[in-house]
Amino acid sequence: MGCGSSVPSKNAKYEPGAVPSEVVKPVPSEVVKPGLSIPGCWIPEVAMRGITLPQLRAILEDVRQRCPEEEWEAGGGPKAGQPLAADEVNLYDTMKYVILPATKPYECSYV
Repeated sequence: MGCGSSVPSKNAKYEPGAVPSEVVKPVPSEVVKPGLSIPGCWIPEVAMRGITLPQLRAILEDVRQRCPEEEWEAGGGPKAGQPLAADEVNLYDTMKYVILPATKPYECSYV
């Protein structure tokens, strides 16, 4: 989320599963809007913002739970406007129902 001038050291050693403190930083207070708190962190370097497998799994679980409960509809293609099953949800549907609603109040990226 966001961007900044902080860049990880070229000598930084990354271990699988470890997140170096020079890459992930606390969210700056000037980024937080009044009345909102940001559950996450600040990753100034764009190249370090890749989505992790646990994050992808969390999105998938969210889709599997919410799609049938909220009766999502296909946004385009031959099924436009028709009810979606969780296994039919594509990236566009995920953006509409999961990612944009989660990030819009914070004006940030999902990752």
